[in-house]
Amino acid sequence: IPDAPTSAPIPGAPAAAPVSGTLSPTQSAFDILLLYLSAISPDGGAALEDPSSPQYQAAEWLFANPNLSTYSETEINQRYALATIYLSTDGDNWTLNDGWMGESTPECTWVGIGCETALVPSRSLSAMSNTSSKGLRGISNNNNGDDNKRRAQETMMIVKKVQLFELGLRGPLPSEIAILTDTIDISAYGNSLIGTIPDAIADITGLEILQLDGNLMTGALPSGIFDLVELTKVRLESNSYTGILPSTIGKLSKMEVFRVDANMLSGMLPEEMSQMTALTDLWVSDNAFTGSIPDMSGAAGAEDMYFHNNALTGVMPAPMCELSSLVDLTSDCAGTPPLVECSCCTKCYPEGR
Repeated sequence: IPDAPTSAPIPGAPAAAPVSGTLSPTQSAFDILLLYLSAISPDGGAALEDPSSPQYQAAEWLFANPNLSTYSETEINQRYALATIYLSTDGDNWTLNDGWMGESTPECTWVGIGCETALVPSRSLSAMSNTSSKGLRGISNNNNGDDNKRRAQETMMIVKKVQLFELGLRGPLPSEIAILTDTIDISAYGNSLIGTIPDAIADITGLEILQLDGNLMTGALPSGIFDLVELTKVRLESNSYTGILPSTIGKLSKMEVFRVDANMLSGMLPEEMSQMTALTDLWVSDNAFTGSIPDMSGAAGAEDMYFHNNALTGVMPAPMCELSSLVDLTSDCAGTPPLVECSCCTKCYPEGR
C-alpha cells in the first residue's frame, strides 16, 4: 500500500515502507490505518493502492482528523465508508451536503444519514493494531493501558439509513457502502449514478429497502441481491440493467414492491416469482423478457402488476384474474393475434392496436 503523498497536508505523513501483515515498531500511524481499512474493504484494499482513488482520499481525510485517536472501530468504519461515497459521487457538487466531511461533525448528523443507537464493540484502532510501538496518533499499547481500556461494548449511533435521493450524485456507487453492514435503507434514486450495483451489497444482510431508480446504472443485477431475504422494497427502474432475473428471486418472500421496469433485462420470468406472496406492486414492463407469465395469484394483496412491452407470450394465468385486490393488470394483449391472451387485463399494449 503506497504512502501518503508528500504534497498532501496530512500530519504525520508515513515514511516509505511497505505494509505487511504484521506491523513493525517503525511503521507509521498512517500505515496502521491503511492496513485496517484494507482489512474491512470489500476489495481487500486494492483501491487503497491508488493515491488518486476516492478510497485513498477518504483515508487521507480520516487520518487528518485530530479526533481520530478517539474514534471507535464503528466510527472509523462509518466515516470511511461515507467519505468514500461522498468522494466517489462528486459530493462537493451535490445540491445539498450539509454536515458532510465536517471534521468534528458526527456522521449521523450528515444530511441523508439516519442512525439508531445500538450496543457495539468499543475497540479503538490502536487496540486492534498488533504493534508494540505507539499506535495511531500516539495511543500507547503499553502493558497497563488502564487509561485506554474501554468497556467490551458501548452504546453508539449506528448508520441505518443512507437516503441520498435527488441530490445530484454523479459517479459510481462504491463497494465500500457494504461496510455499513447494519443499514436497512439505501435510497439514492433520481441521481446520475453510473456503473453497476456493487456485488458487496449482498453483505448488508438486513437490508430492507433498495432504491436506485432513475439513474444511469448498467450491468447485471448482482445475484447476491436475491439472497437478501429481509428486502421489502426494491426499485431499480429507469436504468440500463441487463441480464436475467434468477430463480433465487423466490427467496424474497417479504418483498412488497419490486420494480425493474424500463431496463434491458431479458430471459424468462422465473416460476419461483410465485413465491413472492407479499407483493403489492410488481413492475417488469418495458424490458425484453420472453416466455410465459408466471402465476402470481399467491400474492393475495397484489394491487398493480405490469407485464407489458416485453416479448412475453401465452395466456394470463386464470387464477390471477380472480385476485380481488388487483387495480391494474397489464400485458401485451392488443393486436391480432395478441402476444398474450388476457381477458381481465385493465390495459392492453401496444397501445392503439
